[in-house]
Amino acid sequence: MSRISSFIQFDPQETFEREFFITHSSLKRFRASAIALILVALLWFGGAGLVVLTTAEEKSIGIIFFVLSLLPAILLFLYYFLRKPRVSYGYATLTNKRMIYYEYNSHEAVNYHFVKSLYLSDITAAQFSVQRSLFRKSFLMALFTEFKALTVGAQSWLSWLKIFGKETHLEPGPDALEFIQTMSGQIALRQFDPQWSSHTA
Repeated sequence: MSRISSFIQFDPQETFEREFFITHSSLKRFRASAIALILVALLWFGGAGLVVLTTAEEKSIGIIFFVLSLLPAILLFLYYFLRKPRVSYGYATLTNKRMIYYEYNSHEAVNYHFVKSLYLSDITAAQFSVQRSLFRKSFLMALFTEFKALTVGAQSWLSWLKIFGKETHLEPGPDALEFIQTMSGQIALRQFDPQWSSHTA
């Protein structure tokens, strides 16, 4: 059964047909700001510990102080490495009347729900594209009606340049391409057989 049916009430003539997992966000654990903070802690406290290590009369005390001076940087590293990801999930639910895009994040610091819908009989076109350049990649997924569009997409840096991007970046889910193919097939069928769309009105 659809997750969305737990908080959106369908009308008596509307029935659930299928759900697609089409988007998710990925957490960048070590952004440029996080790396900079760890390095500052390492240089500041570790540098002080190194000074004590080289000037202490008793080397054992200097070694203990130096090891302790590394703890702030180690704790910061562990925090960013072990923190709970703020991953968002997006699903497209198809009923016999509507396409409902449902996105949510259950992380306590975010915790949101986002819902948009289009009537199937109003959808006239679908688009899905993935592009890559030397340093960036992007994807776009969209459904169009005569008066409005429902679009999902994002851009991000590639490789190590990701550390300079946003903390979370939206990615296409495992069912994204199949969903667009399904919608494109329905649009084509509706154009060639107008009677097909009568049950979605």
